[in-house]
Amino acid sequence: MQTVDITLVAGPADASQSVLKNNRSSLKGDFTDSAELHLVLHDISGNPIKVSEGMEFVQSGTNVPYMKISAIDYSQNINGDYKATITGGGEGIATLIPVLNGVHQAGLSTTIQFTRAEDKIMSGTVSVNGTDLPTTTFPSQGVHRGVLSVE
Repeated sequence: MQTVDITLVAGPADASQSVLKNNRSSLKGDFTDSAELHLVLHDISGNPIKVSEGMEFVQSGTNVPYMKISAIDYSQNINGDYKATITGGGEGIATLIPVLNGVHQAGLSTTIQFTRAEDKIMSGTVSVNGTDLPTTTFPSQGVHRGVLSVE
């Protein structure tokens, strides 16, 4: 008599059994305001799709500048449950799609709008060539790779 091991593997993600959502539809593009992405992947029979690597979220369409997605939390993968945190530093609308091993999952997507961050008033002065300039006229955030020229 021969013994055979059989491993049952969940099929591909099914849109009617899977969901991608976020806990906030709008964020300030200030590098600190954040939202949680929550992905549940099940096959057509409702079986959880369990993986421990190879998952990512990608932007579709126009990219929101300086958007960052944290490492994916696989701790609830036994239930087909995955989470990540998203932040951004620019303005725009990010449409996010889950991808597993290079394959878009079940036509799922979610959208988050990044809005302009509030201006924060700086205090103090900057001394340039012996002249003190008030920092209240300087931008305090949202400036990257900027050039300050003093003549």
